Order: sequence, then structure tokens, then C-alpha cells
Amino acid sequence: MATEITEETTENNEKSECLSNAYHVKWINFHGIMYGIVTQNENGPCPLVAVANVLLLKGQLGLPNKAERISEKDLLQCIADCLLRLKPEGLNEGDALNYEQNISDVLSLVPSLPRGLDVNVQFNGVNKFEYTTACAFFDLLGIPLLHGWVADPQQKELVRLLGSLGYNEVAERIVNGDQDTESCILADFLQSTASQLTVYGLFELNAALNDGQIAVLFRNNHFHTLYKHKDGLFVLVADQGFINEPSVVWETLNSVDGSSVFVDASFNESRPADAKETSDHLLALALQEEESRREEEANAMSRSIPTAPSSSTSSEGFITSEASTPSIAKRFNKPDKSDRAFLVYAVLLMTCDFICAMVIDVLLLNKVLSERAYYLHFFCKFNWYIQFDGTLWL
Repeated sequence: MATEITEETTENNEKSECLSNAYHVKWINFHGIMYGIVTQNENGPCPLVAVANVLLLKGQLGLPNKAERISEKDLLQCIADCLLRLKPEGLNEGDALNYEQNISDVLSLVPSLPRGLDVNVQFNGVNKFEYTTACAFFDLLGIPLLHGWVADPQQKELVRLLGSLGYNEVAERIVNGDQDTESCILADFLQSTASQLTVYGLFELNAALNDGQIAVLFRNNHFHTLYKHKDGLFVLVADQGFINEPSVVWETLNSVDGSSVFVDASFNESRPADAKETSDHLLALALQEEESRREEEANAMSRSIPTAPSSSTSSEGFITSEASTPSIAKRFNKPDKSDRAFLVYAVLLMTCDFICAMVIDVLLLNKVLSERAYYLHFFCKFNWYIQFDGTLWL
């Protein structure tokens, strides 16, 4: 029998609680039946959402038809009711006393579900955790708690060092290891598997679940609703940002590098309605970043040229050098004038020399001057050109 929240209870509690303590509901098709799932508006560890969604999809928890929100208080109360209702029958006196103690401990844990649960993974199996009240909570609800942070048995030295240690013990050993060989091996393992999922762990997760089974996956310090469908693993998309995306229901879990895709209720690949705009926006950002990177490289290259003097444009529009090289006018023993005046001076010299050259050519053609005079004139032109450092062609 499912624990069901009535519309009247939900409305009353929504009025008494602020909206920040309420969860939005998304309705999805699961095996031909519409189920409400709880969405999360913040990227926190909240196990309450993952556990509630497992109970909802298993039919052990019910929501009013077309409900849009559920208060945190209602959700916690409903989970507590499930714990009490799922008490096994036929327990002997000793087991009954032990069960009552476990229930008492777990019920005291329920109010902390919105803030998170402390779990300590062990690296020798997908269902291996340091047993705490948090693990007892999942056991009493009949929900498998799994992780994929498992060492490959082929790495024998690593497996030997890890043993049945939990994450906390491994981290402590690394800190106290003073960079010895063993602590370096352990540190390398944690660093290379920072996604908290290994290839071997992924295969073990698939083997641990039967087809159609639901569990809670702990990964990246977050609790997810995990489902196996036809030998494939899928994570329920409980992000409130997809609440208006009916085609986005599950996300594939088939790699350790995060290359997943969204699928719909029929487990066919889907694409959110705004995915195209998002892709275009990301492409534009990527192009902008590439352009900025090229500009920075060009600037860095120009700064690395050691002896090139910097230049700027003067108010007259000419390019002037900021280096301390003497001006051409000074080197030519002329009065120090502005660039414009010097340019006029150079043009006049060019004009005079051109006229002289034309006159000499005419005289030579008429054999008025000797060839010796022509060579003398050519030498004068060449000497004047050398003094200008090749700046002007005359």
C-alpha cells in the first residue's frame, strides 16, 4: 500500500511554509503510467529527492494528481510513514527489538535528509560502504545504495593497498604517508578517478542490478536515482531546469568521462527544445574565446621582439618613432625641422636633381658635355642617396 499525500494536506503546508522549502513536481511517463517525481532546484547532495523518487516510481509513495509542488515537511513525513509501514512481519522477539532500535535511529536521521547524508565509500565493491545509520536508512526502505568508485582487480598492488578501507581512511593515509610509494599510489588513484566512477565500477554497477530495478547511486558527492533498462544504466533527470522538457526524462550512464545523452520516457535519445540555442550560444562563446586567444598570442609575440622601436601616429597623420635615434635632418647636418618641412625639402631636392639629369642627358646627346662630366654627376647622385640611408629613391 502506497503512502499518499492528499491535496488538502499539500495546500495547507504550502501556505504555512515558504516556497524555498517546497519541491516542484514533474510528471513523467514510466511504463505507461504517469508518475510525479520531485525535482531539485539546487545542485546539492540532497538524498531526499533521490529516495523520494525511488519510492514514487516503485509506487510506494503517491502524489495528488497534477500536483505542482510538494512541501518539504510533507515529503519527510511521507518517508517516515514508509519506514513504519515497511516493517517486516514474523520477526522473533530478538529481531523485533533490534528492528525497533534501527527504526528509532533512522527516524532521527530523516529530518537531516534535505541537508545530506554522510556516507563513506569502500573501493572493493559497488555496494560497499562503511555501515552507518545512513546505510541502515536505505536498508530499511529496501533501496539498494550503490557507487561506481571501484578499483580494478587487475591492479593488484592498488587493490592490496585499498583493501576494505573507506575513502576517509585512504585520504588520511595519503596525508600521513609523507610522499612514500604507497601513499603516492593511493593519491594517484583518487586523482585519476576524480569523477568517482571507474570503468570496472561501471561494469559492476550493471551486473549488480536486474533489468527494471531502481536504486540510489552515490557519485560526485551527490545522490541520484538509478534505473537499469535492457542492460543500460540511466539516471533520472531531477533538475528543476528540465521541468518543462517532457522529452528529457533520463540520462545515460555509459562512460566515465561524462559523455552522456538525454533520453525520453521510451529511452530514445532526445534533445531539449532550447538545445539548439544553447549549442549556438556555446559555439559563439568558443569562437570568441579562440579569437581572444589568438589576439593574446599576437600581442605576446609582438612584445617578444627585442629591438623594434615602438611607433605611434602623430597629429599630422605621419608615423613617428619613439626611439632615441637621431632624425635624418640632424644626421644630414641640416637644421632640426618638423617632418613635414623636411619632406618638402627632400621633394625640392628630388625635383632639382631630376631637372639637372634631364639637362645633362640632352647635352650628352648633343655631345656638348663629355662622358667624364656624366660620371661625375652620377657619383654625386649616388653619394646623396647614401647619406639618406636609402630612405628616398632619386
